[in-house]
Amino acid sequence: MAHSKAPFMFTIDPKALVIGLLYLLRSGLVHKNITVLPRHRLLNFVLPPENFISMFDVKSKIITETENIIKCYLRTLSLEAVQNIGYEALDRVIQTV
Repeated sequence: MAHSKAPFMFTIDPKALVIGLLYLLRSGLVHKNITVLPRHRLLNFVLPPENFISMFDVKSKIITETENIIKCYLRTLSLEAVQNIGYEALDRVIQTV
């Protein structure tokens, strides 16, 4: 599958994006067998359940919205670009030092 050449644009509040990313980090994100966001299990205990975040004036749909934005963006990248942002790339840098 070829990657898209279309420009990627998104509109989401930066605060909402950060909250959405924190929730994504609970399970991590793998794209094309490359870990893009590592899993942090501690966040399952620290973050409130998704159905309670409205108590903090945050809409729970931002979690899904953030995940969709990240995945749509990743689909626009080539395999090489995804490899360069994944944590496997970090391992290659550390091994060469």
